[in-house]
Amino acid sequence: MNTLLSSLCHLPVSFVGNGQEMLQSPDISDITSLNLEFIGGGFSGLVYAIDGERVLKEYSDFDDRDRDTEHRAYERLGSHPNIARYFGATKDGSIILERGRCLQTIYQQSGGTAGFPLSRKLRWAREAAAGLRHAHEKGILQADVGCHNMMLTRDDRLKIFDFAGCSIDGEEAASCYKWFSYRPSTPEVSIQTDLFAYGCALYEIETGRHPYHELETFDDRERRIKQLYQEKKFPHVTHLILGEVIQDCWNGKFNSMGEVIQALPNSNMRAWSCWSTIKRLKIHSTEIVNFLRPPLDWWKWLRNMAGYPFSIMRIPHLIGSIGITVTRRPIPALSNELP
Repeated sequence: MNTLLSSLCHLPVSFVGNGQEMLQSPDISDITSLNLEFIGGGFSGLVYAIDGERVLKEYSDFDDRDRDTEHRAYERLGSHPNIARYFGATKDGSIILERGRCLQTIYQQSGGTAGFPLSRKLRWAREAAAGLRHAHEKGILQADVGCHNMMLTRDDRLKIFDFAGCSIDGEEAASCYKWFSYRPSTPEVSIQTDLFAYGCALYEIETGRHPYHELETFDDRERRIKQLYQEKKFPHVTHLILGEVIQDCWNGKFNSMGEVIQALPNSNMRAWSCWSTIKRLKIHSTEIVNFLRPPLDWWKWLRNMAGYPFSIMRIPHLIGSIGITVTRRPIPALSNELP
């Protein structure tokens, strides 16, 4: 179920410039939608712009469950650098939240991954994981993890938002995952399902497209994706920097978001990339040393080196992360004598 704030994030957002203060109100509880700009709507209610940094989410009269759930969730989550800021509730039960730009919309408007350095994407991945870890530690499962529920603030910090349909302390979730980010599970919503969906979000963060995006136009896409996931047929990710983490999310290798954060690459991108390549090639450290150390017979050593095509020699692969499998060509038998 697409919740209300998702529709908001598909609209352009202009942030308040430096030195410009937010709209002041004598009492936050007195803020109403009267005279505010309507900027989005959805099943659970309507969203209005208060100023460049805050929005008012006004719930539908018949949607008490989403309103109560989201109130409780934000109250419990408190202040966290990777959770959308909650300013409080109004007298009529509406809530005031931090305003941001939806990550999925940013990708769509920029034509995919254009203009986004890898280091920036890796930071977004870690910030999203930190926000979800905090939610899980508070007993909250978002049940709709994805780039559509991640936003960027004006200082480029990623935050998780939209908890209207979440599960609190094991309660049934009113929300559900996107068609491409859920594999049938028992129970239907759990830490594992959030982790699986996070893996799909990582795929989208690095590639700019969600898994199996080519099925988007198929009427039976949900049936197709269900069958693919049940057979553990996932998109090819071994060439991606985040590929190993994505695969482990999809294959249920992690038990918590804390484990995911430990597996994510840190700011030392070059060192991590080199080590990741070595692991993918399954080259032992002693083999590296032996390979790079010339023997006494220099001529034979050079002849052996020539047995590797220059474009795919091992050395370039040990200092980069280009995901090419190294295959050694057969080397003719060498004589003990020089030609």
